[in-house]
Amino acid sequence: MLQIHTYPDAETVKYKNRQPPYLFAKNEQGEWCLTDEGEGYLEVNLKALDDEVIQVHGSHFGL
Repeated sequence: MLQIHTYPDAETVKYKNRQPPYLFAKNEQGEWCLTDEGEGYLEVNLKALDDEVIQVHGSHFGL
């Protein structure tokens, strides 16, 4: 599934139907990593999830 969200010009990924957001990159050794966009996406979405968990379950944990 990572290959779906790689930049269209990435030559190390042999998948044609790529879609934004472009979150992942694959190097010549076959190792995957987050792109800068991927890191930002993860940061924003984890923050939103964290806020939601605190809002829903915060009183159970004394937060």
